Amino acid sequence: MSVDLLKLVLRVVHIFSGTFWVGSTLFLTWFLGGAVKATAPEGGKVMQHILARTRFLLVISAASSLTFLSGLVLYDQVSGGFQVAWIRTPAGIALTLGAAFGLLGFLHGFLTVGRANLRAAAIAKQLLAAGGPPDPTKRPSSPSFRPRWPSTAASWPIS
Repeated sequence: MSVDLLKLVLRVVHIFSGTFWVGSTLFLTWFLGGAVKATAPEGGKVMQHILARTRFLLVISAASSLTFLSGLVLYDQVSGGFQVAWIRTPAGIALTLGAAFGLLGFLHGFLTVGRANLRAAAIAKQLLAAGGPPDPTKRPSSPSFRPRWPSTAASWPIS
């Protein structure tokens, strides 16, 4: 594969996977989360289905990983192997800031949101298998099962 074709493929992968990753996250946060909360308990069934019976978590993880890895390779290519002289240019500063925010989003997704989603998916699978809510005596009392994001995020005025 030629270098130009590789750059083109990496750019397409970076743009499409990044758009899917960020778009899905914003949709879930701003729209679906509020709708699920407003239509509980029926809305909870939708989230149970998404988490337990689809490959959404795998797909969103793959999209974030593809975005991060393709961006890293593109950054290496455009910076001439992470040359400090290029990084100090206006274009270098702009791409470095973008890369830093992308890295923070990637790490946040895997280290906090990803873990919480895996726990929620396990609970959703148990609920679907049991055909109803769990026995209250078997519910975890740990505060780590409570969401850590502000409850107001779902009510932001996005229309």
